Amino acid sequence: MARTRLELLDMIAYIVAQRGGKVGFVLASGSDMYAKVSFLQALGINTVPIFGRTREGVHKDRYWRSLLHDGATTFPTGADAAAAFADDQCYVEELRLTSRSDRAPLPREERPCRGKLFVDGQRGRRDCPILSRCPAHAAARHVADAQVWVTTAAGLASTKMPQSQIEVRVAEAAQHHLAILLLDEADTVQQQFDDQFLLHEILSQPGRGWSHRVGDRIGQRLEHSWFLDLRDPEVTAGDKHFRRHDQALTELYRLMIDPAADDLSALIAEGPFTGYSLLRRLARSLHGLGEGNDFARKAELEEASDRYFEEYFEPLVTAPFQVPAVNWAELIEAMTATHDTLMSAQEAAEAWIEAHQPVLDGITARGTPAELAQLLQGGLWAARITTSFFEVAQRLPAISPAQIGDGDDFWSRQPPRDLMPFVPEQATGNLMALQWQPNPAGDSGSFSILWLRGVGRWLLYHLHDLLEAEGIQGPNVVLASATSWMPASPRFHLDVTPNLVLREPEKARAALLESKMFFRPPRYRDGRPVFTSGTGGDPTLHAHALCTSADWICNPAPGARESLLQQARQRLANDRQQVLFTVQSTRDAQTVADYINQKTPYTALHVIRDDDPPTRHSIPRRRLATFAASGADILVAAEGAVQRGHNILNARRVAALGAVFYLARIHPPADDATFPLSLLSREAMRRLRNPLDVTLDHADPVDLARKLRGSERRRWQRRVGEPVLFTRLTDPIEHAAFVGNFLVPLHQTLGRGIRGNEPVLVYLCDAAFAPRTANLDDSAPDTPRTSVIVAAQQLLHGWLTDPGPAATVAERLDHELAKACWGLASHLLDNIDWGHR
Repeated sequence: MARTRLELLDMIAYIVAQRGGKVGFVLASGSDMYAKVSFLQALGINTVPIFGRTREGVHKDRYWRSLLHDGATTFPTGADAAAAFADDQCYVEELRLTSRSDRAPLPREERPCRGKLFVDGQRGRRDCPILSRCPAHAAARHVADAQVWVTTAAGLASTKMPQSQIEVRVAEAAQHHLAILLLDEADTVQQQFDDQFLLHEILSQPGRGWSHRVGDRIGQRLEHSWFLDLRDPEVTAGDKHFRRHDQALTELYRLMIDPAADDLSALIAEGPFTGYSLLRRLARSLHGLGEGNDFARKAELEEASDRYFEEYFEPLVTAPFQVPAVNWAELIEAMTATHDTLMSAQEAAEAWIEAHQPVLDGITARGTPAELAQLLQGGLWAARITTSFFEVAQRLPAISPAQIGDGDDFWSRQPPRDLMPFVPEQATGNLMALQWQPNPAGDSGSFSILWLRGVGRWLLYHLHDLLEAEGIQGPNVVLASATSWMPASPRFHLDVTPNLVLREPEKARAALLESKMFFRPPRYRDGRPVFTSGTGGDPTLHAHALCTSADWICNPAPGARESLLQQARQRLANDRQQVLFTVQSTRDAQTVADYINQKTPYTALHVIRDDDPPTRHSIPRRRLATFAASGADILVAAEGAVQRGHNILNARRVAALGAVFYLARIHPPADDATFPLSLLSREAMRRLRNPLDVTLDHADPVDLARKLRGSERRRWQRRVGEPVLFTRLTDPIEHAAFVGNFLVPLHQTLGRGIRGNEPVLVYLCDAAFAPRTANLDDSAPDTPRTSVIVAAQQLLHGWLTDPGPAATVAERLDHELAKACWGLASHLLDNIDWGHR
C-alpha cells in the first residue's frame, strides 16, 4: 500500500508540473529527498532539494555513503541527477593562507560563502567570488526555476528560502509559489510540528548551561556600563529574576546531591517534573495515597487530597514570588533569606509539615517527616525555577541583544519566530517542566527545561491558507499516510476526514488474512514468566531479561527437540525464513544480537543509526534493504527503527522477513513528554476547529476561558509529573490514547513482513503484553486494564461493530473507515493464539 500511495503522489506531481504548476514534496528524510529528486529528474521534471543549513552537510554525507556502500558495485555504473545537489566542497579552500599539509577542512559555518571576505580598497565584507557558479550551492541557484521543491517537515517550518530577496520560511514561500503541496507520512509531519513548539533547553551543564551563560552576560553588561544600565527597568527586572532563578537552581541541586535526600532524587530522576507535580505528590503522601488515582476505593481521600493541594500549594505554584501568606512566611524566609535565620530550611519545612498535617482516622502519611520536608522544598524550588526562567527569557533581548553562546543559542532553538504569530497558543498558556539527566559518574547531573510554546500541528491543517488574511491563496494540500486514521491516538491521528482510501485487492486481502499472532512469553527455569518491560529501569535486570528471552526463543528448552524459532521457520517458505526481533532501543538491539551470535546457532545483525560507527554484526538503518542478501538469520532492531519506509525484499521481490518476534512490549519511555503534549495538542485543535459560541446569552467567555485553561493545565501538570505507565492510566481518554498510540507502530512494523501480499507470523514474547495469562498460577483473565492486547481488541471492536440503522452519516463513515484501515489488524488480534491459558 505504501508503494501505491507514493505512486499516486508521483502521478499528481507529474501531471501538475507538466501543466505548468509548481509542486512541493514533504518527505520523511534526506535520503528520501535525494531519491525523489533522482526519480523526478529522470522523468524530465526540474526538481531541487531544499535543506536547512544546519543539516545540509549531514544529508550530503549520507547520500555519498549510501551511494558508495549500498550499491551492487563499488562505484556507480550510471549517472544520478541527484548527485548535482550533493556536492559539499569549498572550492576556494586551497587559497587559505595556512600552508600546513595536515590542516582540517573548513567547517561549514566558517566557509566564506556570504559576507565574510574583505576586498582591498573596498569597505565592508563581500560574498565568495564563485558563489554564482559554486556546485555546493546548486540547489539554491536552481530553486527559482525548479518545477518541484523537495524538503522535510523541519525544512518546511524552519528553513529560510534560499535566494530570496526577503527572509521567509519555505512554508511561507509555498503560499506564494506552489500550486500543490504533497505531504507523505503526514502523521509524522504532525508529530514533528508538535515537537518544534516544545522547546528543550539545558539549564546547567559544564560549558553549555543556559543559566550560567545568562548570568555571565548580565554581569558583563552591568560592569561594562558601570552599572548605569540598572536605570533600565527591563534590565533591573531581568537581573532580579535571574538572581531568584540562580538561587532556586542552586538550592535544588543541594537537595539532589544530598545523600539524605535519596527519595527525592529518585522521584525527580523518574522523568519530567514541575513544582505542581512534586507538591501534588506531597499532598497525596500526606493523605496516605500512592502514585495512581484510586477514586473507586478511596474517593474521600482523593477529594481531600485535591482540596488540600488547592488550599495550601496551588497559590505557591501559580505565583511563587508573591508576598507569602502568614502560614508560609517563616518557611519562605528560611529558604530564601540572605541573612541568617533562626531555623534552617529543612527544620522550617519539617515544622510546616507538622503544623499542617491533615488529621485522618487510621491514615498515616507515606514517608518520614524529613522526606516529606525535602519534597516540600523541592516543589517550591521547582516552581521558582520555571517561573523565573520565563521572566528572564522574556527579557533576554533587553539584557543581551547578541547571541548567548556560540551560535547554538537559546533563541536559535526557539520555534521559528516569524511563524509564532500564526500558531495559536496552547489553551494551557506558557507551561514548563524540568527534567534531570544524570552525569556519567552518576553523582550529579544536569537540569533541562521543557517549554510548551504553541499548537504546532495547527500549521499542518493550515498549509493551504496560512496567508489568507493577507489575501494570498495558498496551495492545494494533499496529506497522505497509511496509519493516520486512528481517532484514539493523539499522536498519529489526523483530524481531517479522508477523501480517498486506497484498498487492497481481494487477492492481497486473502493472503493477509492468513497472518497469525501468538502469545509466547519466555520463562525462567523455575517457570516464572519473563517481563522485559517490567524491570523497573534497572539496566542489568533489563539486559538479563532480554538475553533470557533470546535464549528461550533460539535454543530448545530442556527436553524439547526444537526451539520456538525453529518451529516458526518451518511454517515459512524457504526464501522467507529470515526474522525480525524488535526491542525498545538501539542498545537493547546490540545486547540481543551479541547474545544470539555468541550463544545460539543463529547469526544476527542489529540496526544502528546512520551516523554510528559500524561493527561486524551491525547494519546502518539506511542499508536495511540489503539485509535479505546479508546471509544473517535474524535482524534485531529498536521498534521505531523499522516502522516506515524500509522494504526488505528477497529475490522474488516479496518480504524476506517471514516472522516478527516482539521481545519487549511497545511502550514509550516512562519520561516521555510527547504523550501529554499530543493530548493537549489534540484537544487544542478540536476546540480551534469547533469553537464554542460565546455569543449565546448564557455563555461567559472569561469564565469559559478560565475553566478551559485550568483543566488543561491540570492535565499537563498531572501527566508530566507522573511516569507514563500503561497500568497506571486510569483516565479513560489517556488509556484509549495509549492504546491507539500502541496500535499504530504495531501495524507499521508488521508491514515489513507482508510486502508482496505475503502472510506474516507475529510472536509476542514479553509477559507484559498479558501478565495474567503469562502467569500459570493466575486463573483470572486479563482485562483492558492489565493487557494492552485486550485493550486493543476492545478499542477496535467498538469501531468495527455496525452502528445500526439509526446511525448518522458521520458515524457510518467512521465505521467504514475503521473497516478499511483496521479490519485486518482486528482479525489478527481477535484470532491470537494464547498458548496454554
